[in-house]
Amino acid sequence: MSSTVRTVDTARDLGVVIDSDLSMTDQVSTICRAAYYQLRQLRTVTRCLTPEATKSTVQAFISCRLDY
Repeated sequence: MSSTVRTVDTARDLGVVIDSDLSMTDQVSTICRAAYYQLRQLRTVTRCLTPEATKSTVQAFISCRLDY
């Protein structure tokens, strides 16, 4: 009985993408892609908010993503 183990360039564990070079480029790309998508989704909501509420919402979103 023989088995073959394939290697991969990236792996995802607990939401973190780890690549074989440990450079975090894939992790940063993944976070930026998700943040851009979510910011685009906020655009529809902000039409119903005041400019001050919109500013607070976007700042809270960005701080949350940076903390992540």
